[in-house]
Amino acid sequence: MSWADQPGLDDRPKGWWVKAGLAGLIGGVAMMLFLMAAYAAGGLGFWFPPNGMATVIPAFQPAPGQLPAPDFMMGPSLTGLLIHAVTSVILGLVFGAIVEGFMADQARSWPRQAAAGFVYAIFVWMFLGYGGIYLAGLQAVFGTATFFIGHLVFGVVLGVSLALLTSKSDLLTVTFAPEEKPAVAHDNRRSGSER
Repeated sequence: MSWADQPGLDDRPKGWWVKAGLAGLIGGVAMMLFLMAAYAAGGLGFWFPPNGMATVIPAFQPAPGQLPAPDFMMGPSLTGLLIHAVTSVILGLVFGAIVEGFMADQARSWPRQAAAGFVYAIFVWMFLGYGGIYLAGLQAVFGTATFFIGHLVFGVVLGVSLALLTSKSDLLTVTFAPEEKPAVAHDNRRSGSER
């Protein structure tokens, strides 16, 4: 039995959770690349998004009235990327749990997973994205349509990635609900040979 097929702490195959976390990371990379390109095109700088995400840590907050740096800065840039990567993996695991609990039979359908990821991304943006904006004090910059679209990119890529990473064996083993066995009809009539 391979490591991925061995049961984890919750008796589900470890491989499913690895795939969900990896799908979250893929979605997070797509989102970050989109935001970096969009904010660079808008004149704020390529490294503005990760530097802005690092401002949730007080040591990386810019002086009052200033924006995060537009250029690569070792501490803030790498910290922002790390925060975003870890958050993306965690959000991928949460999405994997949602798929496992409510959509396990459709886990390989990339159109359905893309749609589920789209809806999931709206909630992620409302609670984490917009909440993080207020923590960092960057409402004017990150409270834009670009930031919202970045979250939609995350959700759709997350959903499609998880659908493409899901194997047929995952569909057989992934479920929160106890297995239901079909009722067997018992025929109490005796066959003709027993009479």
